[in-house]
Amino acid sequence: ANLREMDDTTFVRLPVVSQEDFEHQHSGVRKAAATSLKEFGPAAAPFAEHLAEKMAHADPAWHRKAAAALEWMGPEGAFALAGQLGHQDYLVQRSAMEALASLSGEGAAALDS
Repeated sequence: ANLREMDDTTFVRLPVVSQEDFEHQHSGVRKAAATSLKEFGPAAAPFAEHLAEKMAHADPAWHRKAAAALEWMGPEGAFALAGQLGHQDYLVQRSAMEALASLSGEGAAALDS
């Protein structure tokens, strides 16, 4: 795992996930990377935009897994999901919409911006 300093007194353990993990040919690698980020919730927010950009893979299960991870990343995840509502792939749009709907206030705030 990777340690990243958050402030002078707190360290948060973040998963070691590379950009290649989100583009890997095997869906299990992509899904494991998304699950790792989900487990770290808002601490993984710096990865939100990159993860959202990679939602377009052809596997619908990947769309859902990536959207679920973004749900847990707080406002950054919500804004990244909102950015996918205009995606050319309907299934990416749908996954983003369903994830935003489950976020209630954060999802509505992302849509208002």
